[in-house]
Amino acid sequence: MIVTIVTGGDFINASLLFKYTKIADFVIGVDRGVEELLKSKISMDIAIGDFDSIENKELLQSDLVKEINKLNPIKDISDTHAAVEYATSKKPDEIYILNATGTRMDHTLSNISLLREISEKGIEAFIVDSHNRIRFGKRNNFIKKEYDYVSVIPLEEKIKVSTVGFLYEVKDLELNYSQSRFLSNEVKEDKASIEIEGRALIIESRD
Repeated sequence: MIVTIVTGGDFINASLLFKYTKIADFVIGVDRGVEELLKSKISMDIAIGDFDSIENKELLQSDLVKEINKLNPIKDISDTHAAVEYATSKKPDEIYILNATGTRMDHTLSNISLLREISEKGIEAFIVDSHNRIRFGKRNNFIKKEYDYVSVIPLEEKIKVSTVGFLYEVKDLELNYSQSRFLSNEVKEDKASIEIEGRALIIESRD
């Protein structure tokens, strides 16, 4: 099962929005992300949020919104976090989160941190925007040749990385936190793999 969450950061380009909502078995609109889905005539299984960013509340009455979960504006977690908790309760195989990055760096970093929580529940999760696809690295990670660059960002003091199918291949390369050693590698084969010992983000990027 695939769940796609469309939240309220910088809007993703239309082709990616349609791609990731089309492959989904369940679509969740979050706050201002609901407006983008409705504007694109994409139905959602549930709309979640306090909806303080939606100017025209009548939009929520659309037939494209099957269910509404209105949250109290005074709460301990973000709307996106609430949507992630709802999504993981359905025990999907994959979760894609769109519009989760943008000008608000606090929201961007908070959303990226949710990838670890999802991954630790055994669910593959990705944040996708118009230039990047971000995941929390597992022991073994398979990468298709879809983006120009692949980077590994350590999230702890010391990790080890091994790669197959990349322009620069490494075996048990030790990376330290705050080190930029594994930025902008490139996939050479149709499929490549990254083995990680430790906690890290994998970011696929295009300019």
